[in-house]
Amino acid sequence: MPHLTSQQKAKKLNKILSYVRLSHHRYKKYPTLEFIEKKFHTNLRTYNLNIRKLYKLANVLYKRDPNPFLRYEKEKKLADITKKLFTQSGYKIKNISIGPSKPRGADIIVEDKRKRLIPVEIKAYQKFGKLGSAKYSPYIRDEILQLKRYIKHLHAPYGYLITSTDQKVFRSTPPNIKILFGKDLEKFLSHFNMYKELRDLNWIRNSSISYGKEELYKKIRNKILKLVKKEVKKGRYVSNDKVVQKFKVHVESYFPGGMTEIYQKLNTNLDLFSNSRMGGNVNKKSFKAKVVHFIKDEVGNNRYPTYKAIQKQFHFLPTLFFLGGIREMYKMAGIKYYRKFATKTPKERESIRQKVIQYAIQKLKNDFYPGYRDVESKFHINFQYYFKNPEELYQKAGYNGSVKKTWKNSGRKI
Repeated sequence: MPHLTSQQKAKKLNKILSYVRLSHHRYKKYPTLEFIEKKFHTNLRTYNLNIRKLYKLANVLYKRDPNPFLRYEKEKKLADITKKLFTQSGYKIKNISIGPSKPRGADIIVEDKRKRLIPVEIKAYQKFGKLGSAKYSPYIRDEILQLKRYIKHLHAPYGYLITSTDQKVFRSTPPNIKILFGKDLEKFLSHFNMYKELRDLNWIRNSSISYGKEELYKKIRNKILKLVKKEVKKGRYVSNDKVVQKFKVHVESYFPGGMTEIYQKLNTNLDLFSNSRMGGNVNKKSFKAKVVHFIKDEVGNNRYPTYKAIQKQFHFLPTLFFLGGIREMYKMAGIKYYRKFATKTPKERESIRQKVIQYAIQKLKNDFYPGYRDVESKFHINFQYYFKNPEELYQKAGYNGSVKKTWKNSGRKI
């Protein structure tokens, strides 16, 4: 920052004070310390000022949301309004979940007359606030995408977005999403003579919102990204619950696509983390293709990976992706499953026994006495899992003569 003369500093300070007055008197907004310093490329500490001293000097009563819970007070009032309106319209309220400690999911879930669960998301915005879309800015919340995820989760035919603002930045909405803006709520509340709720709605719409709210929004987003990036470098997966615990915010409020969106922004492959795979939070089709490709490569090198070997290679629970276990994996790879030490069903075991016996019959006819290695090489099995010794195999094949120990592993004639 270039050094300023006393006259230049005084001139810049006057500009800042004028800006604070204009923001308050014309727009009813209260620029934050961070926003002012960024806008004017200055540091207010060089003036021996903090935010309250600055406002006092500008002769403006400094007004800020006293704490983050004011936001949830607005949400609570809008949730109460929504609850009463939906009850009046014939819906049953199944669940309401708002506030800093709410679990993941829609703010309100209602049941329609056909017993279908419908998600309702509420946005208690000031009247100048805007419903947005990430298409227009990475820092604008995408309430539509957020609601679409709840609709999918509940297998709902549609969902509601209830907001106290009348502003939006998108042109159209999906046919399965219904939006009630502030003006729509006013009409319904007037129709039902709900005057107290009208006053509450007016308070929500006119409550002062700090000018630095979007700056705060960006700041929290960046902090979340920074945390996840740091943990990724250490090879650790960050869950949704960890972010909520750390920042006391809902991930979907800052990243509508949830943790998946965060990892995408960091160009991080979720397949690398066992935590993700154990919970199924991964592109299953893509991951299964990788497992199948691995099996094909191994078999091409004359190795038949076992269930445990595949689990160790990818650090995942195979049954989450392959309900049929090891056999399904090999079937998808187009390879007949052979494995020495794999557990077989009784039917599979007997089928293999009969094939080995038929093989022994043919060899005995040609005066060749197959041993352990001959059978294991031919059928890719552990000989002793099916027969105690070659003598038992020969007897099953119809040979009743004496058996010499020197016959094992070679085709010696009598």
